[in-house]
Amino acid sequence: MPPKAAAEEEEEEEGEIGSVPVPPNLAWTDLTLPDVQEFLATTTPEDSLEFIAKKFELSDYETNARSTITVDLYLWILSFARDAGFNEEKTSAAFTILKQTHEYATAGEGRKVEETFKEFKKLVLQHSLTGVPDHIVLFTPADVKLLTAYVTNTYMKHYRSPRYRLLARL
Repeated sequence: MPPKAAAEEEEEEEGEIGSVPVPPNLAWTDLTLPDVQEFLATTTPEDSLEFIAKKFELSDYETNARSTITVDLYLWILSFARDAGFNEEKTSAAFTILKQTHEYATAGEGRKVEETFKEFKKLVLQHSLTGVPDHIVLFTPADVKLLTAYVTNTYMKHYRSPRYRLLARL
């Protein structure tokens, strides 16, 4: 058998495309390419819920308020990405951006919506600026506008309600 080329060996070490994140890109951090493809192949809300519950071990979402909020959040962003026509990489990155924004928002007591939006904006810009160190161009200006409007009109608009329920002692 002929020896493998250096590029082939490097690709094997890094993993297949869509299987591991390549910083600073957050795509493939929480959802790999096969994960996104599996979600995009769902055809009913029940299938979508089942995918999310299984992937993120949230099978108690019908009885646990914390899990219900998390499943809703994940379903909202994935459905948005599908409806917006995002490709798999953009879908994975948008998912992780909102997931990390939510984790930031709920990590401590008293985070203000302005602080959380600033964190969201930082993560989006990390994926949409050219010529800036530690940034990539994944999202177009139109994508940024769509994603920002979506998150502003959903997550940020209702910031205090889910946050309160998540932080409250259940």
